[in-house]
Amino acid sequence: MLITLLLKGFKYFLKATPHSNVYVKYARFLGLKGPINCLSFNRDGALLASGGDDETVRIWDVSTKKCKEVLEDPGQRWGQVTCLVWLGGKVKEDMQQLAFGTGCSFLIIFCQNRTNTAMVEIATTRVFTPSDPVEAVDYDIQTSHLAVSSHHGNVTLYEVGRNGTMLRLWASNVESDGNAYIASSVRFYDSGCKLLIFILETSEMICRDVKSGKEDWCKVLKSGVGHASISLDGQLLLIENLARGFDLYHLPRSSPSHSFPILTNKRCIKDGVFAEGSSVVVCGSDHSEIYTFSLSSLEPKQVLKQGGKNTEVQTTISNKDCHLIASGSSLECSDIVIWEKPSMHSRKQADNDKGHGTIIMVLDFLTFLPLHIGPQESGYHIH
Repeated sequence: MLITLLLKGFKYFLKATPHSNVYVKYARFLGLKGPINCLSFNRDGALLASGGDDETVRIWDVSTKKCKEVLEDPGQRWGQVTCLVWLGGKVKEDMQQLAFGTGCSFLIIFCQNRTNTAMVEIATTRVFTPSDPVEAVDYDIQTSHLAVSSHHGNVTLYEVGRNGTMLRLWASNVESDGNAYIASSVRFYDSGCKLLIFILETSEMICRDVKSGKEDWCKVLKSGVGHASISLDGQLLLIENLARGFDLYHLPRSSPSHSFPILTNKRCIKDGVFAEGSSVVVCGSDHSEIYTFSLSSLEPKQVLKQGGKNTEVQTTISNKDCHLIASGSSLECSDIVIWEKPSMHSRKQADNDKGHGTIIMVLDFLTFLPLHIGPQESGYHIH
């Protein structure tokens, strides 16, 4: 009987599957009031920042799955938090800085306190008129440039110092026939030398030189323009087309090379991002589901169910251990979910560990076997 149980346990161990190659729910944060508008991981994925209609920014500790800090304005001047980005530094030892824009046109920078790691406000400026909300931000780590766009088509470029000082380099406005249009996204391009500005109403993609602020070219994309995201190598552009899902462009072309169809029930901006070294795209929806696609597939690799109304996929991060997706819902009582998938590195390490464990278990089993059965039954002669 003992031998039978040992053999069954040994066979089960040999058949044990390695780490799963799919995203699973890692953490869920509840108790948030109002829709989640923006999410961003810091450089190493240890912290997640969220902002929303409750006029606060929350810093989440990914490892402990707890809220580390809540940033808010005692004077209640900010309005809703519309967008945010970790500034970071060129070296890991630099202090963590977080910039975010608000509905009352403020651009605010917080930085970690050197003594207790708490976030302290180091810069606040009203970048546009009070009635012109901040729409989008983007940061280029190589040049320390911060681009900010507004609901009325204004775009401003800053150079950010390590102490939070913001030097305005230039400002421009997107308008036609006297009408101002929404600059829904801004993205640095061409190693930070160019800035792409995406216009919601006209589907225009405007390229400006970062140094001079002058327009290099303007192209009209073949699809609508909601949210825009650029791959790590700067070659691919993911656009939410406001109607039938997402489109993939090879920059600087204006016609999509591929589309990712997603059922759309209403015309609202949904976020999409590149993940896993830009080999995968992750797309939000207006019906509580998150879709992951390989770059050449029409069918999703995986569909993640969050629940709630709109599900905004705001950010992803990949490192040697795992891939993370953060998504937020648009409800009066919202939630944030972090999804985790082991990286190829961690799966290989798990396979190696399993192989080593198998060898050890085989040796243990062969040692254990003759000691617990009779010499005649085992065929071994113990002297």
